[in-house]
Amino acid sequence: MKGSSANALEVLVTYFGIMSVFVMGTYYFEKMWNRRKRASKVKANA
Repeated sequence: MKGSSANALEVLVTYFGIMSVFVMGTYYFEKMWNRRKRASKVKANA
């Protein structure tokens, strides 16, 4: 069985693909967290 060497472009595409999943997850988590935080502040001030 012969292993194939990884193409540099393939490695970069894979790396950025995986990274983008985490970036999008973090973005939406932060958005949800800030919205919840803001809503509780408004409720406390009312």
